Amino acid sequence: MHYISYDIGPDDIITAVGGEWELFALENGAPDLVSVTGSYLWEFIAGLATREVYRELLVRVRRGDEVRFPFRCDGPDIIREMSMMIRPLESGAVRFESFLLATKPRMVRPRMHAVEGLRMCSWCKRVAIGDEWLYPEFAVEALAPFEGAADTAIAHGICPGCAAMLSVSPAR
Repeated sequence: MHYISYDIGPDDIITAVGGEWELFALENGAPDLVSVTGSYLWEFIAGLATREVYRELLVRVRRGDEVRFPFRCDGPDIIREMSMMIRPLESGAVRFESFLLATKPRMVRPRMHAVEGLRMCSWCKRVAIGDEWLYPEFAVEALAPFEGAADTAIAHGICPGCAAMLSVSPAR
């Protein structure tokens, strides 16, 4: 996978997908994501803070700006460094384009445990452990004392570094 794209209309409904979208969905065990055309964009963005950042970015893009930023799109056994470009199309439509920059195998498969207030940045995938934001590979070590805890959902947000890069508020 080197390139995937999707377009949304002014109503935030996905109108088209392109590049290697289908291949990416199938390779990542998500056959239900092959046919997302006609779906509302916000169904696929986890976490209130993450949605707010995307809303801010869409306002900028619909005013005519182009937005680019790096992000991670990891799979269970792989770390993917990617770049996204969001650009305006005609009549309030928007195109999201993602480019694969590098991959490497995940050396440690992260295990997320029930820890009060566990948050993960939606862009870089770092996990907040106290006041520190650690990549999942290192967060696993920090969470080792909680190995017997039950699994729980992770809240998605944005770390201060990614908020600064995107020029948005680090909503929690």
